[in-house]
Parts: sequence; C-alpha cells; structure tokens
Amino acid sequence: RSNGRTALAWALLAASTRGGEAVAVVDLPDALHPTSLQGARAYLDRVLWVRPPSLSTALKSAELILDGGGFGVVVIALDAPAARRFPAPVWPRLRHDARRSGAALIVLSPHELTGSFAGVRIAVARERALWSPRLFTGLRIQLLPQRSSHAPIQGGAMNFSHR
Repeated sequence: RSNGRTALAWALLAASTRGGEAVAVVDLPDALHPTSLQGARAYLDRVLWVRPPSLSTALKSAELILDGGGFGVVVIALDAPAARRFPAPVWPRLRHDARRSGAALIVLSPHELTGSFAGVRIAVARERALWSPRLFTGLRIQLLPQRSSHAPIQGGAMNFSHR
C-alpha cells in the first residue's frame, strides 16, 4: 500500500538527474524498479543503485558514497524490520558526511528514525488515487514538512501529484 513516499523520492531523484547531478540509492529492501524511476523521467545513467545484503552493509555503503562525494542526492531506503534495528549513533556521522559532501540525504522509512539530526522531516499523507476512466494513473499526496522538533513549518503544506 503506497502513501506516496517513494513516488516523492523518485521525483526528487529524477529532477536531480535531469539537472545533471549524479544520485545514489542505497536500497536495502531491494524494492527499486528502474522502469518506475525512468517513468519519473530520471536519467538512469546518472543513478548509482546499491543493493546491500544487510543493514550494516547499507550503512557502510551510504557512508562511502557520501565520503566519496560527487552525488547531489543520496537516498537510503529501509524496510520496517531494518528501520527498527537502525542504530541511532550513526545519524551524527551521516549528517556530517552529507553536509561535507554537499549532498541531500533522504531516508525512506516507514518509521521516524533521524530525530533531531534531520534538517526537515516530511510526513506524507495520501489524499486520493488518480484514475483515468478505468486505469490507475497515480497518487495525489499531501506533504507536511516539519522541523526536527515535530513543529510544523508555517505555510509548509504542499500537494504533489505523481502520474
């Protein structure tokens, strides 16, 4: 069941690749479908796709990618079991590495993980499915940016449609 979290991330990756940036996806659940990413108009030749076998390998991969630099956006995609086991002490390192490399670090997780180390947390609320006469064509979602203290950002609610 989709709430639009992944569609939003793919749209951000696509916009970055169309702007000439290289991006990386550390995909622990092995859920990325390149055709979906390409359907979002991403240039796949600018996407590094890492499919780590374990949480520790995913973390190490993200750190190495950020340390190496050259990526505008780095996504760490986690499934529910991994999110529950994610070690909190890693956030200061990842935040530091992302700042130093100039990359936007996006964490896709069914649970909040980053706490006060997130610059902005975006809650995603599905509003409705989009249909052409009989076919599903996308989602309309609402994006609710919040500070790491969970305080809403004034006037920050946005709508996003992914087709």
